[in-house]
Amino acid sequence: MGVVLSRSLFIKQAILTLALAIVLSLLSSGIQFLEGIRHQKTQIDQNFDELLAVVEKPLAEAVFRLDVDFAQQQINSLLLTPSIAHVEVRDELGELFVGATAAERHFSISHSIADYFLSDLQAYSRKLRLEKPIFQAGHLVVLPEKRYLLAKIFQEHLSTLIYNLFKDVLLASFISLFFYFLVTHPLMRLTESLTALEHNQKLPLSKAFYRHHRSDELGHLHATFARLWSKLSMALSDLERSNSHTKAMIEHAADGILLLDENNNITLVNTAAEYMLKRKSADLHSQSLESLHTSASWAPFVEILMSLKVNTPITIETFYQIQHVELPVEIRLAKYKIQNQVETLLLIRDVSERKETEAHIHHLAYYDPITNLPNRQYLADKLHEVLQRQQSSVNYSAVVFMDLDRFKTINDSLGHNVGDQLLCCVAAQLSFLKEDNIVFARMGGDEFAFLLNKIGDDKEQVEKAINGFADSVMYACQQVKKAGHHEVHITASLGATIFDGNEGSAEVILKQADTALYRAKESGRNTFALYKPEMQAISDARLDMEKALHHATEFKLFDLYYQPQTNDKNELIGAEALIRWKDEKKGFISPAEFIPVAEEIGTHCRNRPLGA
Repeated sequence: MGVVLSRSLFIKQAILTLALAIVLSLLSSGIQFLEGIRHQKTQIDQNFDELLAVVEKPLAEAVFRLDVDFAQQQINSLLLTPSIAHVEVRDELGELFVGATAAERHFSISHSIADYFLSDLQAYSRKLRLEKPIFQAGHLVVLPEKRYLLAKIFQEHLSTLIYNLFKDVLLASFISLFFYFLVTHPLMRLTESLTALEHNQKLPLSKAFYRHHRSDELGHLHATFARLWSKLSMALSDLERSNSHTKAMIEHAADGILLLDENNNITLVNTAAEYMLKRKSADLHSQSLESLHTSASWAPFVEILMSLKVNTPITIETFYQIQHVELPVEIRLAKYKIQNQVETLLLIRDVSERKETEAHIHHLAYYDPITNLPNRQYLADKLHEVLQRQQSSVNYSAVVFMDLDRFKTINDSLGHNVGDQLLCCVAAQLSFLKEDNIVFARMGGDEFAFLLNKIGDDKEQVEKAINGFADSVMYACQQVKKAGHHEVHITASLGATIFDGNEGSAEVILKQADTALYRAKESGRNTFALYKPEMQAISDARLDMEKALHHATEFKLFDLYYQPQTNDKNELIGAEALIRWKDEKKGFISPAEFIPVAEEIGTHCRNRPLGA
């Protein structure tokens, strides 16, 4: 039948049935044997009583006559019976009169087995007495041969044992054969049909099976299998569709997808990940995730990975090593449990373009597009950081403002391109001053600034250092500069302020530096001024003047006066138009006060001849 012994239900059932039949047969025969022994013991007792009754009177007369020979002859005749092992006759005083033991005989049964089964079969004793005359002659003792008796019992029951055993084995064989045709064979056919069954097929069985087993357990089993197979086929179809759908989504996903097992080894790689990592799926399969990381990025990443809890996704950024190039990636980590196994899903996105864009935006936000120097916002942020750190330390820092003299004239006369080239030339020429504690920035137009951090804790020494730094800057600016096809000579005015972190805010410090710069420009340009507190009053007065000028221009508070002009002959040759400003509170304000301010802020209020 082509079945394996250890896996065949029929063979198992047949062996079990035969074994059970043999055990039951032996058990039944054993019970019969024990019952036979009990019955034989009764028969043996009866036989010995009849035998002793026969020899009782002759032996009593022999003892009475003291005829030893006759008595010996009688007991010897008893020993001719194989069931007797020993015989002795004792007189009334208990003395041995005659005795004899049967010759040694060999039996297939040992004394111990015979004593075990015939343990209650002891010596038979019978008193010897005469009726006429009345005489107590003693008693007769007979010891039975247990081995012979037990062997005889075995012999009598052996045929019964063999018959019962043959009968039971034959019955078990018929039962096994009946079981095979009734259960095993139909079940084998059902199993073979299930084994050969393909997906989306019906359960194939012959009509005979349906006819013979329609209403029994096998028929119900077949019907149950058919229903289960129908449901399983539908589930398999849904599972295949879901699996195909999942594979399609994974393969066509724009982001790279990696799946890790509990040991953080890669078990799944999609096409996007292959393209991103420049490695085939076969090369990555079963590899450790560490092989993708840079040496610096693996330690912090694996710490996050190991501490990640199930069903608690997290997004992090790290670096992969792709063919000697560091690739910045954003990874969505999700750890989940399926069938008691923990897996980790990685959704990987290449963020190199985003990083470049962010760096470009950062550069645009914090760097000057012409000179490529840090801009005003960058310097203000750095100044704010310095103020935050200096609150806990006793140290002096400084901000130095620099303004190029006559830059507007150069820009207007030679063109903006030359002006931009000049700015770049100045930035390059002053780059030698940049150190780790110095930030060099362009504040806008022709104005530059330096932030010098942690110069020292002695204010006098710091002031000397700032003066030396300003001299270096002015000397560098005085050098001839090549701007386009032009050689340009230019100077610079500088203003600086020293601070220790107690000034309040970055805006205050920048305003102080700007005030010092204005004072330097007022002093004749190409010079340097260090901020002093009294400068602020002058700066505030100038600011008030600017506000007042704007107010006076808007509300037309200026008056026009004509001053006659005569020649040497005192003849009227014309008139000079003079602008006068009368303030409500201050009265007339001298043109010497407001004309310079007006010229700088562009109001163009100036004294000029009216013309003839």
